[in-house]
Amino acid sequence: MLPVTRALGVDVGTTNTKVAVVEIAGSEVRELRVLRRPTAGDGDGIRTAVRGLVRDAVETLGGAPVAAIGIASMAETGALLDADGRSIGALLRWDAARPGGTVEPGLSERTGVPRPEKSTRALVAAALPGRRGAVSWAGGAELAALALIGRAVTDPTLALRTMLATLPRLGEPVAWDAELLAATGLPGEALPRILVAGETVALDHAAARSLGLPAGIPVAIAGHDHAVATWAAGMREPGETGDSIGTAEALVRIAAGEIDRTAAIAEGMSVGRTVDGRYETLVGGIPAASRLLAELAGRVGGDEPADSFAGPIMLPTPAGRQAPRPDGAAVLRAITPDGADASIPTDPAVAARAVSAGLALQARWIAAAQDRVLGSPATRTVVTGAAHAVAGPWWAAKRRLSPALLARTTGIAEPVAAGAALLAAVRAGLGESGIRLPVDVAPLDLDPGADDLLAAFVAASLDHHLTPETS
Repeated sequence: MLPVTRALGVDVGTTNTKVAVVEIAGSEVRELRVLRRPTAGDGDGIRTAVRGLVRDAVETLGGAPVAAIGIASMAETGALLDADGRSIGALLRWDAARPGGTVEPGLSERTGVPRPEKSTRALVAAALPGRRGAVSWAGGAELAALALIGRAVTDPTLALRTMLATLPRLGEPVAWDAELLAATGLPGEALPRILVAGETVALDHAAARSLGLPAGIPVAIAGHDHAVATWAAGMREPGETGDSIGTAEALVRIAAGEIDRTAAIAEGMSVGRTVDGRYETLVGGIPAASRLLAELAGRVGGDEPADSFAGPIMLPTPAGRQAPRPDGAAVLRAITPDGADASIPTDPAVAARAVSAGLALQARWIAAAQDRVLGSPATRTVVTGAAHAVAGPWWAAKRRLSPALLARTTGIAEPVAAGAALLAAVRAGLGESGIRLPVDVAPLDLDPGADDLLAAFVAASLDHHLTPETS
C-alpha cells in the first residue's frame, strides 16, 4: 500500500481566500476538503483569516498529520505595514487600477510588467503619502507567510509582478531593485526576502501551537496564482500553456529561451518565471473574465454547445483591453458574428453564449499573439479554474472555438490552493516531481466557422466606432 501524504494549500485570491486539504498517494492526488472566506479588505484581516482557515482545515483531519503547507496568492495586491507589522489602511488592490497613464521609457522592458498603473510600485507610491508610519509592504502570500512563519517572504513569480524587481537574465536570481523601490518612498528594507525557487521555510513555533500542528513543518511560497495553476496542471515544459481562470483569466505560455521583452510588452503581456525557476513565461490576461461570467452569463446551460454561433458575441473589455494590442479605450460591446455592432443581450441564456464566445475568442487572440512573440505555437494547453468555472457555456465555447486539443483539471474545486499544497509536498521531498492534478482531455470539436468568427472579432476589437446602443 502506498504511503499517504497530506498537505495544505493556501490561496489568497482577489475574491476569496481558500485552504485546500490535499492527499497524495504515489501519483494520485485527491482534494479532501476546501474551506473559504471572502478575502479581507486589510492585511491584518488576511492574516487572521489564514490562521483561522488553516486551524479549521487541521481539525477536519481529526489528528491525521500534515506534512507541508504551500502558499499562493494574487499578484500586486498587498498592504502597507507599520514597524510592528500591523496593517495600515485598506489593501492596495490590483483590480482598482484602470488602464492608462504615462510609462517611463524602458521601465516595462526592464521589469517585464506591461501595466505600471496596477503594479505594486504604482499602488504604494500613490498611497504612501496618506499612510503615515508605513515602513514595509507585504502582498497576499507574504501576509499569509507572516501568519504562519512569523516573517514575510516571497518567491520570484510574485516579486516579478511588483515592478520593484528588475527582470534578470534567465538563470540569474530575482532581486529587488533599490532604484525602483526608492521611487515609492519606502525604505530599502521594506520588502520581503525573495526565496530561491524550491526553498522552504519552517512553520513558526507560536503559529504551530495555535494551529494544532507540530513546529518545523515545511512551508513553501508556491507563487503567483496563475503560475501555480499552470505547474499544478502539469504544464512545465517549453510550448505548454496553462489557461487559468480565477477573477481574471490568464494564458501562461512557457518559453524555450529568453523572451523578447519589447515584443511582449507591445502585446500587453508580462514576462515572468515558472514556479521552478527553469523557464521564462509569457502571460496574457483578460482581467474581467470572471466578473463578466458572473454578471452577464451566470451559470446558464451545460457543457454541450449549440451547433453554431449565430447570436451576438461580446467584446469582453469593460475597462480597456490588456492583451493583445493594449487599448485603454476599449469598452464592453456586442457584435454580430460578421463583426457588425449589436445590442448587448439581456436574456441570460443569450448573454451566457455571447460572453462565453467573446472570452474564448479573446483567449484565442492572445494565444496567437504569443505564437508571434515566441515564434512557435503552443504544444499543449490545460484549462484550470474552480470547478464551477471550467464548465458550462464558457468551456463549451472554448472547445468549439479553439483549433487545439484542450484539457481541463477535473475533480478539483480549487486548483490554485490544491496546486500550492502539491508543490509544497514536492519541495519537501514528499511527492513525486512529476505529479500533477487530474486532467480530462476533451475531444476536438472545432466549429467550422471559428476562423471567420475570430477574424470578425479581432477586426471589431480594433475598431473604435461605437453605435448609440453600445456607447
